[in-house]
Amino acid sequence: MILPLNYYSNRTVMNEILNWCNCHINGIWVSRWIGIYCSGKDSHNGSLMIRYLKGKPLRITSISNFKKIQNILKNRGLRTFYATSNLYFKLDSKADLYNLNNIYGCMPTWDVDNIYTDWKKTIAVCREIVSFLESNGISKSIILKWSGNGVHVHIHHEALSRDLRRRYGPLNLAYSIVEYVIEKLHGKILEIKGENTSRLKVENVMDIQRLFTCPLSLHRQLDLVCICFTPNDIDSFNLDWTNPENFRHNFNWNSFVEGEADDLALKAINIIGGYPYKLRRSRKESPVDEMIRRWLEKY
Repeated sequence: MILPLNYYSNRTVMNEILNWCNCHINGIWVSRWIGIYCSGKDSHNGSLMIRYLKGKPLRITSISNFKKIQNILKNRGLRTFYATSNLYFKLDSKADLYNLNNIYGCMPTWDVDNIYTDWKKTIAVCREIVSFLESNGISKSIILKWSGNGVHVHIHHEALSRDLRRRYGPLNLAYSIVEYVIEKLHGKILEIKGENTSRLKVENVMDIQRLFTCPLSLHRQLDLVCICFTPNDIDSFNLDWTNPENFRHNFNWNSFVEGEADDLALKAINIIGGYPYKLRRSRKESPVDEMIRRWLEKY
């Protein structure tokens, strides 16, 4: 059985999580909002997900900061590190999280969920998503992460050009791309899923506060580590790569071609229309749209 505190003392692991969560771009630092799952229980006997410290959104800014967070949470069963697909200019208060102008970039992300023993179907769906992206001109900016029971398929945030992000908003673009691709691949996903008992599903979970497992983080329940791999690795992927004591991880996940996803993004946002946060009040809303709008206004 893996001991999380021992595992996270590995300098390579710490550096990789730090690099994922904190980026230096054109003289400025941008950060992901992180959450840390702890195996201890809260006051209601529920699982602990720590997302704030002293009222501020949690983030990792340095190795010393990483160690400090570990020390604070070591007695609470620190287990798994998560981070948003959004990168923020600043994370000083809760208000910063809901200011769309505070989002520097956002990674379009497909959440391919399943059970890990059915991993071959999961990989088959990833192959379809990657093939579709490549047919739309995106090949150098794709990141795949085995997260434990499934895969997160990401497009690097810089594959959406800065001009396009300023024009439409990073979250609008990311949401639309993910939704558009899921709609286009709906039939193939159902074909791969097969029997009704399969737990395979592909979801668009892009929102303001959604968290995804950090590279080289442990899974919250399974003794597996979240590893990155490339589209070229899809056909050779094996669950052995996720062994925390001998993981196979691609450290080159930060590769991208700026603007590579622009054409697909424009096509998607013209059809999907962006993240529901931007719904116009004058538009007749469906019950689901109305619930989303009210929830966002409340929180």
